[in-house]
Amino acid sequence: MLLPRILRTHRETAILFLLLLTNTALRLVAALQPLEAVDQRTLTDDTYLALTIARNIARGLGPLYGNAFTNGFQPLSVFLIAPAFVLFPNDHFAPLRAALLLLTLFDTLALFVLHRFVRRLSSFASTPIVASVAWIASPYTLSMALNGLETLIAVFFILASLTYFHSINHRYTTTGQLRHYLFLGLLLGGAILARIDTGLLAVALAAMFVWQHRRQWDTRTSIALLRMVAGTLAARFPLGDVCVWIHQPPLPYQR
Repeated sequence: MLLPRILRTHRETAILFLLLLTNTALRLVAALQPLEAVDQRTLTDDTYLALTIARNIARGLGPLYGNAFTNGFQPLSVFLIAPAFVLFPNDHFAPLRAALLLLTLFDTLALFVLHRFVRRLSSFASTPIVASVAWIASPYTLSMALNGLETLIAVFFILASLTYFHSINHRYTTTGQLRHYLFLGLLLGGAILARIDTGLLAVALAAMFVWQHRRQWDTRTSIALLRMVAGTLAARFPLGDVCVWIHQPPLPYQR
């Protein structure tokens, strides 16, 4: 019994590795094509808006667009791409290429989490493979990996939050694994940093937690919920205020 189980585990691992490798290779081929071709197909005005704000943050200006501060952007993707402007201060194209490579990374991470999530939900070994192939072959997911925006980063944190919530609510109890709810909160905070509207997911998961434990509510259950909320707030607000505001004339991003 043990040997077939080991062989099955190795086979599943090999298949997952092949799926992740295929996904990464296809995304890299698309991300490394001439930027003119990418610009015409998938990049939007919002992409260059976000790049302008990222460059101003990298230069110590804070989140400026034009001559005024703005909060009209999704902060996590902007913060992650800002270091590219520090490394390539005089190159207009390298940060854009870095943004595409960053999304390739998050695309593959999202596929990995999706595979694990579907594997948990399905009793058929083929189901996560089908879901993964659909992800790899989907023109929509490919376009998300090439839009230079926060979409795939948010998808990764959403999938990670759902997967972890399902895991701790089915494998653990609130009596001995309270730290897991703090980590769940950090994942949800990351999701909100990636896209503010994923705050609805945090509310929905908190409401589901309350509903599932309503009949055996005790002090430790309250602590678990508070840790989830604390983790969400800890990830959302301190990271959301890391900009240093040094007023200098900002420059518009040139396409």
